[in-house]
Amino acid sequence: MNWGDRASSTFDEVVPFFLLSDFATDSLKTGDIVLRNGTGVYSRVNRFIFSKENQFSHCGIISIENDTVFVYHALGGRESVTNQLRKDELAHYCNKRATTDVAFYRYNLNGSERNELSNVIKQLYVNRTYFDGLFNLESCDDLYHTELVYHVLTTVTDDIDIIPQSNFFGKKYISLDKLYKNENAKLLASFDFR
Repeated sequence: MNWGDRASSTFDEVVPFFLLSDFATDSLKTGDIVLRNGTGVYSRVNRFIFSKENQFSHCGIISIENDTVFVYHALGGRESVTNQLRKDELAHYCNKRATTDVAFYRYNLNGSERNELSNVIKQLYVNRTYFDGLFNLESCDDLYHTELVYHVLTTVTDDIDIIPQSNFFGKKYISLDKLYKNENAKLLASFDFR
């Protein structure tokens, strides 16, 4: 199938239709991880702080709800009006005016872990979990973007080593690179929109 022929002008400001429709519907599961590279100033800061490779600036967790693909993610600062956990449709999260690269990874979760993950992430959203501007990995009251993924995956798997931690002058944190550069993460697909 020629995916390029499947593009739709309906999604003028988002990634090609095939990503939102066929790929997302056919391939993604609740619990998959999405990483994107944003083009704004905060994206550049995120890449500098949270990534050695500077490939991605944001991350989120996929949730399939009533045949719609959503991304739960944490944004802070000027990129977020409320500084609370966000739930956006994949089309919005992958807005091509503000995104150059997108990649999807999967951790080996069984059915009950995926169900629990769905419940955990929805509860965090309902609780209006705030963005952790202090980047404190020791507390789960507020969560920054990579910490959200780490917290949810460690909660449902009971494996604190499922994502390796990074260290910055004695302070532990979760880098973007560690979300996908580890033996537990399997690449599903990556897309370059430049």
